[in-house]
Amino acid sequence: MCGIVGYIGTKKASPILINGLLRLEYRGYDSAGISTIEKDGLSIMKDKGRVKNLSNLDGIDKLEGTIGIAHTRWATHGKPSKENSHPHMDNSKTFSVVHNGIIENYNELRKFLTEKGYTFYSQTDTEVIPNLIHYYFTKDTENDDLKFLRAVRNACLDLKGSFALEVISSLYPDNMIVVRQDSPLVIGTCQDEKYLSSDIPAILSYTKDFYLLNDLEFVVLSTSAEMLPIFALETYAKEKLSIISFGNPISHTWTFPANSAASWSKSPVFIRPYVTVWSALTAVPIIRPVEALSPDGISIEYTVFF
Repeated sequence: MCGIVGYIGTKKASPILINGLLRLEYRGYDSAGISTIEKDGLSIMKDKGRVKNLSNLDGIDKLEGTIGIAHTRWATHGKPSKENSHPHMDNSKTFSVVHNGIIENYNELRKFLTEKGYTFYSQTDTEVIPNLIHYYFTKDTENDDLKFLRAVRNACLDLKGSFALEVISSLYPDNMIVVRQDSPLVIGTCQDEKYLSSDIPAILSYTKDFYLLNDLEFVVLSTSAEMLPIFALETYAKEKLSIISFGNPISHTWTFPANSAASWSKSPVFIRPYVTVWSALTAVPIIRPVEALSPDGISIEYTVFF
């Protein structure tokens, strides 16, 4: 079973990524790899075999990037090999992707992209994803802040099957986009750092605050953003946005029944709920949940900042 890890923050990403992969070894795998954003573009270090082998790869100790993605692969499409291991890049080496799940229509997508001039170097279903992102990115004539997000979103609209994706780009050195569909993905937050994984234990030593994504929710992670912009695919595709006026912060408090508080509080890790609010003018919701136990249940106060 594949495992994924991601990091965006201020520290060197490579040691954090490898440590996270080591904590996912119980899932079983045949190869491992990491990708980071370096000053000269995207770097990929991967190989067949154990996670610990990554530490012996030439140049891995010289990586300085503070944004990265990582993966352990259990072969489903193609034999265990360095070429088939993740991460995968598009032909232009602009986008790097790790993927959990199975893309059921990858043969059709591979044929479509091949006819458009793309070349494939692995036997995997995953390699169609970064090339599909590149295809939609180059077709997009709007050069605004959401171009990267639109390319990932449009690529995901073409995918049939299950996926949890982490995507980074040399063109957006301060960002990472993540999304899931029928495959697990959690986001852990700790001050100005964000940790991602397919399983909580991989990043539990770094934070106890987690966000669980719903299917087809896109999160644009940034080195500068304090919290998480979350884009729901269905809402985004239909461009239906709730109108919220600019002005003072809006605060609300929700209280959940006491029985739910009791069941949640028994969990070894408290999962922080979040609320998604759209601004029609900015299309970037900022979520800041604060949870507290009370005799009446769980009180969740959230403030929306513009």
